[in-house]
Amino acid sequence: MRYLPRVLLLNLLAIMLMGAPTLFAEDKLSDLQRIDAAWQNYVRELTRSGDLIRDQAFSNSVINRFEGYRSVMAIAAVNYANLLFPDRNTPEYIPDFGPLVNYCAPAPSYKYGMFHLDPAGTYRVRGFRGDAELIDFQQQAGWYGENEGENQIITKVNITFDKIDTGVGKDGYYDFILSNKEQSGRWWKLEEDVNALFIREFYVDFDTHPRSATFHIDRIDAPEKKTTSVSEVDEAVFRLEAMARAQDYLNLCLRMGNAFPEGDNMVREERYDQGGGQIDQRYFQARYNVKQDEALILEWPVPKACRFWSFALYNDYWQVLNYGNRQTHLNSGMVDLDENRLATMVISHRDPGYQNWIDVDGHDTGILLARAKICGKATVPRMRKVSFNNLHSELPATMKKVIPMERKSQLAIRREHYLHRYSR
Repeated sequence: MRYLPRVLLLNLLAIMLMGAPTLFAEDKLSDLQRIDAAWQNYVRELTRSGDLIRDQAFSNSVINRFEGYRSVMAIAAVNYANLLFPDRNTPEYIPDFGPLVNYCAPAPSYKYGMFHLDPAGTYRVRGFRGDAELIDFQQQAGWYGENEGENQIITKVNITFDKIDTGVGKDGYYDFILSNKEQSGRWWKLEEDVNALFIREFYVDFDTHPRSATFHIDRIDAPEKKTTSVSEVDEAVFRLEAMARAQDYLNLCLRMGNAFPEGDNMVREERYDQGGGQIDQRYFQARYNVKQDEALILEWPVPKACRFWSFALYNDYWQVLNYGNRQTHLNSGMVDLDENRLATMVISHRDPGYQNWIDVDGHDTGILLARAKICGKATVPRMRKVSFNNLHSELPATMKKVIPMERKSQLAIRREHYLHRYSR
């Protein structure tokens, strides 16, 4: 057998000496590969969302497609806020749903916020009650992407602020404990597996300059940690993987315009309590289709026992229309009822001169979504299409009318309320 050349022997020896560091580097590279793969998978999901926009039958104009791409980015933004940002030991209020975070059908009468919690934690909840007519606390297990399968979020309990012993005083401030184990003093039970508190402030009367509520949550049994940053490889990878799962799941909102096999202008009842919706609220929706020379007449008998209800319009991707500057929604504090508590509303491009008008804001097609909170025996609303020119003969003679100057005043009041609510 021939001897190996001296140079080759030296090279082999160097490789052997460097073996341990090389293996260590490969171990680190494996973790890097994991995080890179999670990121690449998320980018692929974003690309798939864009493909989905182009595949929709209603995505047939530049403006419609722009709204679709805008919806994709809204979903991306909310996923970042809820999956990459939170620390359950030092929870912070995360604004959710609304004019800026506009995805998956926000209600114009609500202001939304979210806290992410540890199911085993003990938290102090305090703040200012504000001027909202109603505040709903929703305990839920999971957020989009944290679990696999259809039931991404399981709503455990919905309860209104006034049903909890919050200690709210005449000055409007409150203070109580939230945990899974009973505490002395003012305490609200954190239900099993709950890791998020979702808050809705209900604003019914828009002729107001409301002060929003404030919510401060501190974990009083927080474990000692060297850092509040993400420091574990598995957690970092999980969060990015959850981003991809959430994007994939929330694509359902981008397909919403094609989710009505019964056809346009046909209202049906839906359930959303396993997707983040309220247990004690009923939902009715339809895909509307109305041209410039047409109008839709919407009728709904309002139950006597009904805490809150509303009707709002959305584009084909489930983004709410501009309710701060246009009358694209009506709620229980705005609609004029007849003597039998029948709500009759008109959906159209042009202002028909009636109090109960819902403006489509230039959208021939879109989605109507109605909410009925603690509303007893509510029936499914009825909707029918008529010629805009024949509208007056199709409506009750007693329906309340408004003149252009009154409408202008209504819109100014709406905008002022909107600006106060969001403190802009």
